[in-house]
Amino acid sequence: MHIFLAYSSNFFKPKSKTLKSITFILCNLTSTRPMSQSTSIPKKQERVRDHGYDNYMEVEKKTRKVLKFQDLILSQPNQVIQISRLDLLARRLGFKQNEAGAFVLKFPHVFEIYEHPVQRILYCRLTRKAHLQIEQEKQALIDQIP
Repeated sequence: MHIFLAYSSNFFKPKSKTLKSITFILCNLTSTRPMSQSTSIPKKQERVRDHGYDNYMEVEKKTRKVLKFQDLILSQPNQVIQISRLDLLARRLGFKQNEAGAFVLKFPHVFEIYEHPVQRILYCRLTRKAHLQIEQEKQALIDQIP
């Protein structure tokens, strides 16, 4: 735009003062420096961290994963899932391949791992405390409905 105005001002060579002042105003309105295309934060600008919010989000991530496991287990006919199937369903739950089993072991108060007496296969189910918590949450939701 600036180049076009420079050429046009030379081409027309104003003879009157009004036309000369108009071309001067137009040339000064255009920016001489091109606009930056970057949307990133400059390195000099410091980022402010909210540690309380960061801690909350870490707990929220773990809670979401537990709820995904809970929904998966409760959707099964006997509310039980094979441990070997966890690795197959890990991507759907937001885990890497071998991370799902380690996650289940991290929360023994929520998930119970046991061996089937006849088949000798490891299964995972929710503990009694987890089932009671689910029932309490359902009852609280029902009580809130007018």
